[in-house]
Amino acid sequence: MTLSIVPADDLSINNLAQGVSGFLDADEEALQQSMMTTLFVGGACPESSGRAAYLLMEDGSKLWVPNTLRCWLVNLKIVEQRYQDFDPVDKLLIRVTAADGSSYIYRTSLNSWTASSFLQNFKYMTRQQLSDQVVITLVPKGRATFVSVQYCDGGSFPVSRYPSLSLAQTRWDTTTCSMPSVIPMALPRTTKTQP
Repeated sequence: MTLSIVPADDLSINNLAQGVSGFLDADEEALQQSMMTTLFVGGACPESSGRAAYLLMEDGSKLWVPNTLRCWLVNLKIVEQRYQDFDPVDKLLIRVTAADGSSYIYRTSLNSWTASSFLQNFKYMTRQQLSDQVVITLVPKGRATFVSVQYCDGGSFPVSRYPSLSLAQTRWDTTTCSMPSVIPMALPRTTKTQP
């Protein structure tokens, strides 16, 4: 942005500054939010050629994007989406800035394999790794989509690793049908009962 001066009166004694770096304006912030693009994460389908995320175009069509994005993480939010005739749904929103400067938001249900996979990868990364450039790769497997996050380490991008878990450590909460807090990426989606 460049600085521009807008006269606020006829004599040009009072002026408004626009585009001054460092200052926040609610209108400019709303404009920035509207310019960001939402990446809806779903399972791959025959029309997507193996791609797992899409942009929703103005005419309602889907533009399937590649599964790998090199970016910086900006923030992560959990929001409750409300519909008039349906129960509220929790969504995971991950805001990123791509290597070319474009802003995107990965959007997925909080109660999904994708959200669990995102959070699992981030859990075992250090603050330094989270603040550096990362490569996010969506891995569709049937109707589920998993995530692989690679962080920058000396110019290369090793895969983020987290401790492996045994099947005995993973439990389903059958009373609320919620996903466990830790889900290994290799587990198939099956219902387990409490011992």
